[in-house]
Amino acid sequence: MKIIGIAGPNGAGKTTVAGYLYDKYGFEVISIGDIVREEVLERGMELTAKNLDKVAEDMVEKGGESYWIKKTIDRLSGNKCEGLVIDGLMRKFEIQFLRTKFKDDVFIVFIETLPETRFKRMKKSEEPDFPKTVDEFIDNEKRKKIMFDSSEILSMIAHKITNNGKIEELYSEIDEMVRKFKLC
Repeated sequence: MKIIGIAGPNGAGKTTVAGYLYDKYGFEVISIGDIVREEVLERGMELTAKNLDKVAEDMVEKGGESYWIKKTIDRLSGNKCEGLVIDGLMRKFEIQFLRTKFKDDVFIVFIETLPETRFKRMKKSEEPDFPKTVDEFIDNEKRKKIMFDSSEILSMIAHKITNNGKIEELYSEIDEMVRKFKLC
């Protein structure tokens, strides 16, 4: 089974890439963010960026650095899919865990997008945990920089997609990546 892990900052287009891989190529998709959101709701908390970050970090402290990726992999039991996309890798330990468990079947792609583009997209999004004001966005960015070091992840990726243009350009880059790396 080929596993494509998608990393990148909030609003970069990770979920859009995952959705396209599902729609066009038939990959199953599991979102780490959705699993964190479920945990927040189970605790009776409001879905906000701060609550998501708090719960995410709380569970890492209690369950170890690979807590979320292990919880994601647990959802695979019985999966007979030829390919899987894991949307939302944020820590080097998640990538290390995947590579240890699935060896050469893991392909990590990083979605890079300018901050102003990400903010515009997040502002339009219906996701309740996305910031709606510039101040909320800046606050979120500061928290994420403290929590996640993307430079560590960048040293572990197989491919990077820059997503600052139109959706058709993104789809074209995804198709090229799938062809070039024989992901399907």
